[in-house]
Amino acid sequence: EGVRGRLLSLPVAHGEGRFLVHGKKALGQLESSGQVAFNYADETGRPASSFPENPNGSPGAVAGVTNEEGNVLGMMPHPERFLFSWNHPACARGAGEPPDGLELIRSFVRAASR
Repeated sequence: EGVRGRLLSLPVAHGEGRFLVHGKKALGQLESSGQVAFNYADETGRPASSFPENPNGSPGAVAGVTNEEGNVLGMMPHPERFLFSWNHPACARGAGEPPDGLELIRSFVRAASR
């Protein structure tokens, strides 16, 4: 159970903000240490380098990072804006599985309660 390795559909709501890193070496270090928590991806799950899948041009398609301990997360998508099925433009009101935002927040709660 959880969202690890899943392709999630989450709203983004930012204009100017994006992840920046000082060079490819620093990005590689974040990736190799497992600190890249989320990536913008295309429909096949591959990291997206361009709009609209990577809406802000984030290097490495990074959408979320953690600190070295993994207990602090910074992310650009907004799971709190996708808590109900009717928030998704492709869903009929009240139909379908719990939205990905709700599932992601539930996974945060499960991780924090361990």
